Amino acid sequence: MRHALGLLALIIGAPATAQALDGNYVGQLRCKVVAAAPSVPLLVQIRLTVAGTLLRYESDVLNPNSAQPSGVKEIGSGTVAPPVISMSGRAKGATYAFQSAYRGTITAAGVDMSGSQKWYFDQAKQDRSCTISAKRR
Repeated sequence: MRHALGLLALIIGAPATAQALDGNYVGQLRCKVVAAAPSVPLLVQIRLTVAGTLLRYESDVLNPNSAQPSGVKEIGSGTVAPPVISMSGRAKGATYAFQSAYRGTITAAGVDMSGSQKWYFDQAKQDRSCTISAKRR
Protein backbone atom coordinates (compact mmCIF):
# COMPACT_ATOMS: atom_id res chain seq x y z
CA MET A 1 0.00 0.00 0.00
CA ARG A 2 2.84 2.41 0.83
CA HIS A 3 4.42 1.72 -2.54
CA ALA A 4 1.14 2.51 -4.33
CA LEU A 5 0.69 5.76 -2.36
CA GLY A 6 4.27 6.79 -3.08
CA LEU A 7 3.81 6.12 -6.78
CA LEU A 8 0.54 8.07 -6.80
CA ALA A 9 2.23 11.04 -5.09
CA LEU A 10 5.03 10.95 -7.67
CA ILE A 11 2.56 10.90 -10.57
CA ILE A 12 0.43 13.70 -9.12
CA GLY A 13 3.50 15.79 -8.22
CA ALA A 14 5.15 15.61 -11.66
CA PRO A 15 2.99 18.21 -13.46
CA ALA A 16 3.37 20.63 -10.57
CA THR A 17 7.14 20.38 -10.91
CA ALA A 18 6.98 21.19 -14.62
CA GLN A 19 4.55 24.05 -14.00
CA ALA A 20 6.86 25.50 -11.35
CA LEU A 21 9.34 26.10 -14.19
CA ASP A 22 6.84 28.06 -16.32
CA GLY A 23 8.06 31.41 -17.51
CA ASN A 24 10.48 33.22 -19.78
CA TYR A 25 14.19 32.46 -19.94
CA VAL A 26 16.73 34.69 -21.67
CA GLY A 27 20.36 33.88 -22.34
CA GLN A 28 23.06 33.21 -24.89
CA LEU A 29 23.31 30.79 -27.80
CA ARG A 30 26.96 30.12 -28.65
CA CYS A 31 28.06 28.11 -31.68
CA LYS A 32 31.37 27.31 -33.31
CA VAL A 33 32.41 28.61 -36.73
CA VAL A 34 30.70 27.32 -39.87
CA ALA A 35 33.67 26.31 -42.05
CA ALA A 36 31.60 26.35 -45.27
CA ALA A 37 31.43 30.16 -45.02
CA PRO A 38 33.91 32.75 -43.76
CA SER A 39 32.29 33.31 -40.39
CA VAL A 40 33.04 33.94 -36.74
CA PRO A 41 31.75 31.97 -33.75
CA LEU A 42 28.09 32.73 -33.12
CA LEU A 43 27.00 34.54 -29.97
CA VAL A 44 23.37 35.74 -29.93
CA GLN A 45 20.56 36.15 -27.46
CA ILE A 46 18.05 33.32 -27.17
CA ARG A 47 14.57 33.56 -25.67
CA LEU A 48 12.70 30.52 -24.34
CA THR A 49 9.13 30.34 -23.04
CA VAL A 50 8.16 27.34 -20.90
CA ALA A 51 4.51 26.45 -20.30
CA GLY A 52 4.01 23.16 -18.51
CA THR A 53 5.72 20.42 -20.49
CA LEU A 54 6.09 22.48 -23.66
CA LEU A 55 8.49 25.20 -24.73
CA ARG A 56 9.09 27.54 -27.61
CA TYR A 57 12.26 29.42 -28.46
CA GLU A 58 13.59 32.07 -30.81
CA SER A 59 16.97 33.57 -31.61
CA ASP A 60 18.38 35.84 -34.29
CA VAL A 61 20.44 34.33 -37.09
CA LEU A 62 23.53 36.22 -38.14
CA ASN A 63 24.67 36.33 -41.76
CA PRO A 64 27.27 33.54 -41.95
CA ASN A 65 29.47 35.64 -44.24
CA SER A 66 29.55 38.83 -42.19
CA ALA A 67 28.27 38.03 -38.67
CA GLN A 68 25.76 40.88 -39.07
CA PRO A 69 22.04 40.48 -38.34
CA SER A 70 20.32 38.73 -41.24
CA GLY A 71 16.70 39.42 -40.36
CA VAL A 72 16.14 35.65 -40.16
CA LYS A 73 15.06 33.96 -36.91
CA GLU A 74 15.76 30.46 -35.67
CA ILE A 75 12.43 29.27 -34.30
CA GLY A 76 11.65 26.01 -32.59
CA SER A 77 9.87 24.09 -29.90
CA GLY A 78 10.43 21.26 -27.50
CA THR A 79 9.50 19.45 -24.33
CA VAL A 80 10.18 19.81 -20.63
CA ALA A 81 10.37 16.73 -18.37
CA PRO A 82 12.30 18.11 -15.37
CA PRO A 83 15.19 18.11 -15.15
CA VAL A 84 15.47 17.26 -18.89
CA ILE A 85 14.71 19.81 -21.59
CA SER A 86 15.00 19.22 -25.34
CA MET A 87 14.11 21.24 -28.40
CA SER A 88 14.61 21.47 -32.12
CA GLY A 89 14.17 24.20 -34.68
CA ARG A 90 15.16 25.60 -38.03
CA ALA A 91 15.98 28.71 -40.02
CA LYS A 92 16.17 29.51 -43.73
CA GLY A 93 17.95 32.38 -45.42
CA ALA A 94 18.45 33.23 -49.08
CA THR A 95 21.64 31.13 -49.48
CA TYR A 96 21.49 28.76 -46.50
CA ALA A 97 19.24 26.76 -44.22
CA PHE A 98 19.81 24.85 -41.00
CA GLN A 99 18.10 22.49 -38.62
CA SER A 100 18.98 22.45 -34.94
CA ALA A 101 18.62 20.12 -31.95
CA TYR A 102 19.53 20.88 -28.34
CA ARG A 103 19.24 18.93 -25.09
CA GLY A 104 20.10 19.69 -21.48
CA THR A 105 18.71 20.50 -18.07
CA ILE A 106 16.27 23.02 -16.62
CA THR A 107 15.98 24.15 -13.01
CA ALA A 108 14.33 27.10 -11.29
CA ALA A 109 17.64 28.94 -11.76
CA GLY A 110 17.90 28.45 -15.52
CA VAL A 111 18.66 26.33 -18.56
CA ASP A 112 21.93 24.70 -19.69
CA MET A 113 21.94 22.87 -23.02
CA SER A 114 24.20 21.65 -25.77
CA GLY A 115 23.50 20.50 -29.28
CA SER A 116 24.19 21.21 -32.91
CA GLN A 117 23.03 22.97 -36.03
CA LYS A 118 23.12 21.16 -39.38
CA TRP A 119 23.85 23.84 -42.02
CA TYR A 120 23.17 23.54 -45.75
CA PHE A 121 24.96 25.88 -48.21
CA ASP A 122 24.16 25.16 -51.85
CA GLN A 123 25.72 21.69 -52.24
CA ALA A 124 27.70 21.73 -48.97
CA LYS A 125 26.55 20.80 -45.50
CA GLN A 126 28.17 21.07 -42.11
CA ASP A 127 27.34 20.48 -38.46
CA ARG A 128 28.46 22.88 -35.78
CA SER A 129 28.26 22.43 -32.04
CA CYS A 130 26.40 24.89 -29.83
CA THR A 131 25.67 25.61 -26.17
CA ILE A 132 22.84 27.50 -24.52
CA SER A 133 22.82 29.13 -21.12
CA ALA A 134 19.72 31.06 -20.03
CA LYS A 135 18.31 32.50 -16.81
CA ARG A 136 14.70 32.83 -15.78
CA ARG A 137 13.25 36.32 -15.98
